[in-house]
Amino acid sequence: MKTKNFILITILFFITILVSGCTQISKIGNESLFEPREEVTITTDKTTYERGEKIEVAIKNNSGKDVWYMKEIKCGLSFWQLEKKVNGLWKNRSWGKICDWETYPSLIKLPNNGTDSNVWDQSSFGLDYTPKVFIEKGIYRFSFHYWDCSDPSQSHEYMERGRISEECWKNIYSNEFTIDENCSLLEEQIREKIKQANHCTVDSDCVVYKKIFCPFGCYFLFNKNIDETEIWENFEEYSQNCPPRCVFDCFLTPNVEDIKCMDNKCIIINR
Repeated sequence: MKTKNFILITILFFITILVSGCTQISKIGNESLFEPREEVTITTDKTTYERGEKIEVAIKNNSGKDVWYMKEIKCGLSFWQLEKKVNGLWKNRSWGKICDWETYPSLIKLPNNGTDSNVWDQSSFGLDYTPKVFIEKGIYRFSFHYWDCSDPSQSHEYMERGRISEECWKNIYSNEFTIDENCSLLEEQIREKIKQANHCTVDSDCVVYKKIFCPFGCYFLFNKNIDETEIWENFEEYSQNCPPRCVFDCFLTPNVEDIKCMDNKCIIINR
């Protein structure tokens, strides 16, 4: 009888240990599955954009502590930097003007559970600081740098002129997003450039170019002094990226004597 009781007690003991262990494992498992991941994130509102479409970039701090970042960098830059995928590798894509700061931009706090956002219209600058209408199409992502240590104003790690120790400087990346051609918008821009290129004071200001570009026409009247190179480049860009959607017959190119300047516009008469 005593032997049976001992066996029964032993079995109950092991059952208790097993149930307790399963409960702990289940608890740990549930915590890993359902508790929010603690991190700083940067995201975009969409994953596909047309050229010229506004992109909203958002950062969120779920790290469980305060972090610091550059709220707004001068010369049109924001808290993010842009990278483009080229042949499968991520390359920095400079899009803003180069600045010579007298002092390095200061950091501000992004509190735990705090958020910030920025809207970018895809505008870009050339090396000569000439504004470009839109950045080129491709696959991109944003990077975000932030200070992950204690308050930089109280930290010895935050040195003069904003030099930050590598241990405190963190870098994260957003989701990938694609910028593709916006044919309607590109067509509108080309038509506006054609319109602006047609101006005159006297008849001799007007020249005619015979170039067939669907859907823009068969010939174009411009001021003789304008540089039409950018317009032809836009034509080529449109023809390469936007599907043809028109078929038309072209009249004969007008003669020089048929082109007159009226109301500061080059027009064709006797047609």
